[in-house]
Order: sequence, then C-alpha cells, then structure tokens
Amino acid sequence: MAVWMKPLFLWYCVVGQMPWLSVQQFMVLRIFRQLLKRYEVLWQVIRLNNLICFGDLVKIIQFRIPREELIRKSIHLSAILVPISYYFIKKTWILTLIGFGLVIALAVEFLRRKNITCQKVFNQKLGSLLRKPEFLQLTGATYLIIGCLLCVAVMPKKIAIFGLAVVIVADAMAALVGRSIGGHRLFRAKTWEGTAAFFLSTWLLGLAILNINLGLLFVVSGIITLVEMFWRNGSDNLALPVISCLVVWLLNLL
Repeated sequence: MAVWMKPLFLWYCVVGQMPWLSVQQFMVLRIFRQLLKRYEVLWQVIRLNNLICFGDLVKIIQFRIPREELIRKSIHLSAILVPISYYFIKKTWILTLIGFGLVIALAVEFLRRKNITCQKVFNQKLGSLLRKPEFLQLTGATYLIIGCLLCVAVMPKKIAIFGLAVVIVADAMAALVGRSIGGHRLFRAKTWEGTAAFFLSTWLLGLAILNINLGLLFVVSGIITLVEMFWRNGSDNLALPVISCLVVWLLNLL
C-alpha cells in the first residue's frame, strides 16, 4: 500500500466505529475504501508489468540529464512568472520590472568580462551552469530578458504572453524530454522525441492562450518548431519569443 493511503485507511477505521455515523456517510466511506483497494491493486499490476511510473521517470531523468542541466532548466522554467505576472498587471509595470532585470543582467555581463575578480567569482559559482559559447558571449538568461522586453514592448498582450511561454516552457520541455528519453536522432543534436515535445507544448500553449482556430495553430506550432530546430547559435532565448510573436501576429493579419 502506498504510504499516503495508510492515514486514509486509519481515518476510515476510526470514523467507521463512531456510533453517530449516519448510514449515508458509512456507505460513502465504504465505497471510498473499495476504490482505494482497487487503486492499490492497479498500482501493483503496473509495477509488476515494469511500466514506467512517476518515480521511475524521475530516476531516468536524473540518470540521463546532468545535475547542472537540471538546475539550468529549473531556473529557466522559473521565468514563467514573467508571462503569468503580465497577465494580471499593467504593461508599464511589467516593462519596468523586466527593464530593471535587464540592467542588472547587463551589469553582471560587463563585470564578468572586464573585472578579473568578478569573473573568477562568477565562473566559480555559476560557471558549471553555462554552455561553452556563453563564456564568450551573452548568457542565455540575458538573451531571455531581452526577448521578454521586446515582446512585451511591441506585441499585443496575448501574443506576447504566448511568445514568452513558448521559449520558457516548450524549450525546456524539448530539452528535458530529448535528453532523458530521446533516442532517435533527427537533426544535429535534436531528437524526434524532443522535437515532438516542443511541438506539442507549443500547440497546447497556443490552445490555452490564443484565440485562433486549430488549423492555424497547427501551422504556427510547426513554423516555430522548425525555427527552434534549425537555430544554431546560443541566442535562441532571444530569437524564439520574438519569432513566435511575429508568426502569430503576421498570420492574424492574413
């Protein structure tokens, strides 16, 4: 029995013995107990047939993906607070917050290049999270902040939120799926599994955020997936949100 089920069964046994328990309450609890039993049996069948459960999937991800990459993607996913905040607050406020973040990011970029002490401290603390090109150019985080600023400043609200969600969520899902279970090479370092995860994530995000028909959304997701697949340098955190917004905006004009 799963650990979290035991308190539920204990609670049922205690409550079931109370004299003031009504017949209706007793029947509901009895049905609930039967459902839990069936769930436990089903869970054991899944385990006996060696199917992948959530815990196994976590182990696979931890085994296939380096710890530094998991930390990097966790930080990347935390940026989802930007489009979520933009949904609830005014454009000027979110622009101010992103602009403030960009000033800090550019200051860090300047110091880590021009000051040897700052460079040593930065590389010691965060160097393991960087990819090789990022030691010579802007980091992915700085590119992401610039992309957020451009999309929010220029594009309509829903389109901007969609563009930011794509680069934050879909890009992270593609990397995690591709590195953990991706085994079929598609193009360069891309895999079929990672590309499919990116396309599906983009399509679902568009379905949740945009008010366009499913056929057009399919085309939008396909174009953005091709951009993500063929973009070569490390500025994809800037290119993806901008191009995603432009694609949706231009197709809406047609």
